[in-house]
Amino acid sequence: LYVSGDAFPTEYIQGGGRLGDVIVKYRSTSDATWHTFQSSSPGGVATVTYATSPDGTQQTARYQITNSLAGALILESVFTFRRDTLLWTLNVTNLTGQTVVLGDLALPLPMNMAYSDITSSAMKHSFISGYGSFLFWMRPDSTGPYLLLTPADNTKLEFWDDPSPPLGYRAYIYSYVAGTNAAAQFPAVTTQGSRWRQPNTSLTLAASGSQSYGFKFQWAADYDAIRQALVNEGKIDVHIVPGMTLPTNLFAQIALRTTQTVSSVTAEFPAQTQIQFLGTTNVGTDGAYQIYQVQFSRLGENELTIQYGDGQSMYLEFFVTEPLETMIQKRAAFLVSKQINDPSKWYNGLFCDWNMNDEVRTITTRWTIVSRFMKSPATTPASPGRLTWLRRNPFSRSRAR
Repeated sequence: LYVSGDAFPTEYIQGGGRLGDVIVKYRSTSDATWHTFQSSSPGGVATVTYATSPDGTQQTARYQITNSLAGALILESVFTFRRDTLLWTLNVTNLTGQTVVLGDLALPLPMNMAYSDITSSAMKHSFISGYGSFLFWMRPDSTGPYLLLTPADNTKLEFWDDPSPPLGYRAYIYSYVAGTNAAAQFPAVTTQGSRWRQPNTSLTLAASGSQSYGFKFQWAADYDAIRQALVNEGKIDVHIVPGMTLPTNLFAQIALRTTQTVSSVTAEFPAQTQIQFLGTTNVGTDGAYQIYQVQFSRLGENELTIQYGDGQSMYLEFFVTEPLETMIQKRAAFLVSKQINDPSKWYNGLFCDWNMNDEVRTITTRWTIVSRFMKSPATTPASPGRLTWLRRNPFSRSRAR
């Protein structure tokens, strides 16, 4: 998959990869066990047939999933080729004679993200946020065009994972099983009050029921072209200043540009959030922006839900901190409390790094594990110049205490 006539013929699909595959977790309502179908290896689970339209512009893979079902669950993955776009449609039809639940519907996206060169690989940028989701891939040097993926109006994305980074990225239409498993796999995260903040949903499909989903791939010249394409596709172009990490004593302004009607912007914690609609303004030739102002008083993660169009929704996830002055004071006090105070050491007085993993200072007499992949070597009296290197410890930034 590449741009015809491109000065740098970048391939956007990884070598040996195949676009259009699907992973499904499914079960009948009379079965407590989730079963897995992977279109990349359907053997023993499903049969597959392939077809091409007479004019060659449409290709279809049709899978009949029968494992642990009374009949067939039909899944079609269809690509339709147009001059400047590639349409991807998924059709699911329940011919089993009983109700079937789809716990996961995941889309592997095997793009060429393993870095090889600035013009021969692609970097992913993603915004997984319900019906407002989009992804795009760009070359590491930012030279356009970019490959943009947008869901159709009836299609949302709600979850993602990457079990074998950087080549295993998957986006989810439904993620009930994946989300449940992730929460069980990392209990320390959930017990400390964190969680995946968007709903992990499933689909209950009655006998003879069907459901379709759609996506569009298109090229965009640059960032501004991506923003315009989002508006053209019925999504929302969002600008936020000063950003999505915000202290309690500052507000953010949010500019929304869309062809759809925005019916509401609501807070996850209404009693601790102030939202004000400031009106509409035109900016150059871009069109009208709807301006909102928001201020949070609850620390930590805060989510805003935007309802728009015909029952569609997307999410903006903020992180709220104490005022900057408070954070600076706490950080300074923390640094002073961890300063080396030992006249017998040649590095007495050192403000060394703090290892958040082990909750110890990265002093010069030991190695400390700072992640699964690397260690921070201790400096020695023979190499005092390496003290500057210690400042790059990945765990050097501790939360204010």
